[in-house]
Amino acid sequence: MYTLLRPTTADSGNVGWAQLSNGSYLMMVGGFDSQPLDFYTSSSATGPYSFLSRWQGSFKAFQNTNLVTECGTGNLYLIGSYENGASEDWLETYALNVPANGATPTVTPAGRRHMVCTLMTRRQCDFDAAGGSYVSPAHEIFFYSTEHAHNGPDGTVKLTEFRTINPNPQSCNSALGSAWVELFEDSNFEGDSLMIDYSDQFREDYSDYTKVERFGDRVSSARWCLPEKLSYKLYQDDNFRGTTKTLTGVGEDADFDRSPGITAWTDKVSSSQYVRER
Repeated sequence: MYTLLRPTTADSGNVGWAQLSNGSYLMMVGGFDSQPLDFYTSSSATGPYSFLSRWQGSFKAFQNTNLVTECGTGNLYLIGSYENGASEDWLETYALNVPANGATPTVTPAGRRHMVCTLMTRRQCDFDAAGGSYVSPAHEIFFYSTEHAHNGPDGTVKLTEFRTINPNPQSCNSALGSAWVELFEDSNFEGDSLMIDYSDQFREDYSDYTKVERFGDRVSSARWCLPEKLSYKLYQDDNFRGTTKTLTGVGEDADFDRSPGITAWTDKVSSSQYVRER
């Protein structure tokens, strides 16, 4: 653990940290409502860190900020999360240029996305609470957000995971635990969704989708990540009965309205399960 000493007049609202392409480390400390942004550098992850530069400009009042180094290019990005006061949760991304000579950094908007924390009228997370980014070994970016209270089972705090829409095939290896299927309410991967990880497949009763977030006959599109010798079977009736469709492959996605072999399946899935080859 490293303690960063800052002036007594400087607020510390959030912190971002990343290793740069040159091997050094950059720490960013945002003040009250993320204003200003102070940057510190070190040759070691554990410090000590020295002040480099400050950026002051028009910015959102982010609850959480993360620094992410892009794989391959080494470009640096800031990811900020916030709730806009109307129960709408947002992620915004900025390209950062932090000169090593201490010159004023530049912060350029790169994109924003409205995220959905409400499922079936129930609040699952809140971007005004804790949140953070993670980059997987397969170079996929994830974002996690918690709720403010502890309204989960047995007084636990609910945590929501947001994944990339187009998975990297490398994220599915031979380990069964890497497999997952996500089913969406609407076509084009929109609306509410069910994320069914292989390791969590028995936590819900997927033999009857009316018992799982009332998802019976509501699935219109899907994405999946399945290693060899593992498939996922969809059924048009509950209790794993009726006409079936089998999903296979690594890093594939589909729209049930258009994709060959899956057409005419919109709003017809009533149960599903993983199937292992013997």
